[in-house]
Amino acid sequence: MERATIRANLIWAFGYNAVTVPMAAVGWLNPMFAAAAMSASSLLVVGNSLRLRTWQPSPARHPDSRVPHHRRRTP
Repeated sequence: MERATIRANLIWAFGYNAVTVPMAAVGWLNPMFAAAAMSASSLLVVGNSLRLRTWQPSPARHPDSRVPHHRRRTP
């Protein structure tokens, strides 16, 4: 989940900038709309990233998951 969220954030941010920055540069996009859309885009990425705060690794993904239980190191 964490990699998918990070990947989605990167795709969204790069995609948004790849489309809207050239449009704003040639004057096809109203500067007020571009500023509001950029703020909304940033809030979307930050909000999506906040979901990672509640993420917990599953037991199967633990680094010691391949080691038999009786041989695992205890923290």
